Amino acid sequence: MKMISKKNDPIELKIVEEDEDAIELLAKGKKGDITIYANLFKEDNRLILRNVHLDGMGSGYSSLTELRQIAREF
Repeated sequence: MKMISKKNDPIELKIVEEDEDAIELLAKGKKGDITIYANLFKEDNRLILRNVHLDGMGSGYSSLTELRQIAREF
């Protein structure tokens, strides 16, 4: 597993599994874990995720702000 985190940031990211362009990412947010499954590729200077699926505790579990922070960290 790879660990991606910043000292002052409450979100810890772990790449759980990678297979060609598919990725499973675990994000430890303020209210608990969020698992992200996606197809990932780079185009120019952009990182593009397709077929994204989020798995967590349900609606309202994470904020849009927190999801954006996860994307920036990754």
